[in-house]
Amino acid sequence: MTATPDLSPIPDLDEDLINGLDRFIADRDGAPAGHLSRNDAINAILREWLTDQNYIHRPPADPEDLEEPG
Repeated sequence: MTATPDLSPIPDLDEDLINGLDRFIADRDGAPAGHLSRNDAINAILREWLTDQNYIHRPPADPEDLEEPG
């Protein structure tokens, strides 16, 4: 079974960026989050880059994840 390409509208990107975006999606297909749309992938890539460059802050951790066992 061949996956149907995601043809959702995206910004006017260069073809090499679109190809890279589609490879990014293919690498994560079936991951716990499920199938990413191109828009979801752009958001994930941009959020990671902006966070790494300190333009935005990481979302706070879930308080349940911070609780110590016991």
